[in-house]
Amino acid sequence: MSEQANATKSRRRWPGLWFCSLAVFYVPFLAAAIYTWLFVDCPHCKVTWLKYFGALPGLTLMHCSRYFGFDPSLSLNDITTIVISAVWPVILVSVVAWLVGKGGILRWIVWAVCGLLSTLAAIMAFWLVRA
Repeated sequence: MSEQANATKSRRRWPGLWFCSLAVFYVPFLAAAIYTWLFVDCPHCKVTWLKYFGALPGLTLMHCSRYFGFDPSLSLNDITTIVISAVWPVILVSVVAWLVGKGGILRWIVWAVCGLLSTLAAIMAFWLVRA
């Protein structure tokens, strides 16, 4: 196969890899949101999941990084927090899609690790919203 054919094939594969990587990160959060809507009586929790669903993977990552890597007393205003939290998942999904595009066993290892970490983050987000 020529180099041009490989480049074309790679470009066609990119959206599918990116969508699958996006699903690995967001499906656990979607499951937590659906669980909240169906089984939690608190209207505040339901509204919070609706309001912050797109940024929740980044919010939990930001929350963990503040306590494990950065100064916990660091204070950011709400707009800055939401913008940073919305950008983090895009970067993570893109990096995971790039790694998965390498193929082989690396694809399954990366998806499994990201799925596990995303599930733990969704559980943490569920309890943070419920608190």
